[in-house]
Amino acid sequence: LVRWKETLLWRKEEHVDSILTEPMPHFRTIKANYPHYYHKRGLKNEPVYYEKPGKINLKKMRTEGITLDHLLRNSKMVTEFLWSVLEKDDNQKCISVIDVDGIGFSDFGGEVVDYVRRCSGYTSSHYPERCAYIIIINVPGWFNMIWKVIYGMIDETTREKISIVRGKDKIYEALARRIDHDNTPAEFGGGSKGSTVEEDILFQLQDFNNQVEGVANPLVGDLTPRPYVLPRDGGAAKEVV
Repeated sequence: LVRWKETLLWRKEEHVDSILTEPMPHFRTIKANYPHYYHKRGLKNEPVYYEKPGKINLKKMRTEGITLDHLLRNSKMVTEFLWSVLEKDDNQKCISVIDVDGIGFSDFGGEVVDYVRRCSGYTSSHYPERCAYIIIINVPGWFNMIWKVIYGMIDETTREKISIVRGKDKIYEALARRIDHDNTPAEFGGGSKGSTVEEDILFQLQDFNNQVEGVANPLVGDLTPRPYVLPRDGGAAKEVV
């Protein structure tokens, strides 16, 4: 249970157990300048997460006072939202679709690499074995040059679950192997348009935490966050309080 004890310490030091009640005044600005969202489910009922690192506007966020630490805090909040609210089954895993369209060679340096490294670090250490597949799409021709750098930041188990899709004509085919047409965003050739329940809940939660007038807390009833659990020696889970 060494890993679990380390996770308990990390959660305490990072105040992860209270992160879903924490005001995040930069939330909407981060969302507007860093496209990332949950969108429905995969063929095996996996939650699906989409991210567009090529569309991150770090310059704009810096002018709004947003630092790398703010982005990391947002990432931890979004991850905790997934595993304590959207998906409470310890055996379920997530599909991640990473759209690198628009990313430049110069983007793979400094803060971007540091951000990827730190996100990969905490997810592999404290949310292990939660990755079903990672599908990287819209890959530029020079991607192999920086893939070795990224590859070294990813744990071995996760590496085996990564698919790199080259060519826009192959994107829908790759997604269709894991996600139903009606659950795939229209921008990637699917039949799903508009916002999703997952994102509506997340936006409402952040508006509530940021004390927007008239907004109620959505995390009630079936959406009440599940307390963090760790396995007993015998394998059954026990609640941490």
